[in-house]
Amino acid sequence: MFYYLINTKNGHNKFYMIYIYAYADKETGKYNNIYVSLQWGKIGTQGQTQHKEFKSSGEAINFGMQKLKVKLNKGYEFKETEYLREIADIPKENEKFIG
Repeated sequence: MFYYLINTKNGHNKFYMIYIYAYADKETGKYNNIYVSLQWGKIGTQGQTQHKEFKSSGEAINFGMQKLKVKLNKGYEFKETEYLREIADIPKENEKFIG
């Protein structure tokens, strides 16, 4: 799951990205190492990044959805983007989407 949000209301110029992903075990095909990566800052900058690891996809999705709800309540809006790889420091190998 990937969400790109912006807030340009009332003089703000901020973005917030939420990316939920996992790695599949090569032998079993089961997901392990489930992460939520957050990135935020001023539009046009790389901003700051935070990565959190979870034991289950349910926990990761709940965390991501809580962050999404908070940001939408603060005036952020969904923004279409072609930049799926904008979040810094996410390893690319064996990446799988959850959702």
